[in-house]
Amino acid sequence: MNEIREQFPLLWQLFGGYFHQDWMVVHRDEDAAIRTFVFDGDAEEAYRSVTQLDNFLALGLTEQELEHAMHVDLSCEYDPEPDGRTMTYWLRWVRDTLAKYAAEKAGQENPVSSVKRD
Repeated sequence: MNEIREQFPLLWQLFGGYFHQDWMVVHRDEDAAIRTFVFDGDAEEAYRSVTQLDNFLALGLTEQELEHAMHVDLSCEYDPEPDGRTMTYWLRWVRDTLAKYAAEKAGQENPVSSVKRD
């Protein structure tokens, strides 16, 4: 197994499993793929994915290195270039989207009761 996959297993699961070669057949768009990833797991896993993505971005890879890591190491078939975005820009968007859905998932798993207890 390669070093990137070992260091970021949840990112490999997200990008390789939800942005594989047929991801556009399975999901209507990128947002739907990320939402499905989050809601297929638990909130803790979703938050750990956000942390892993933060750590991955903190590696300071060049755009070319990021593209290689995403496509080769993490098995991601999404290419942001046709949408006029860089990989860095897209990964920051993925990070924010993951965080949004993780918070939503956490709220569903730990609902705050509106019933007053004595």
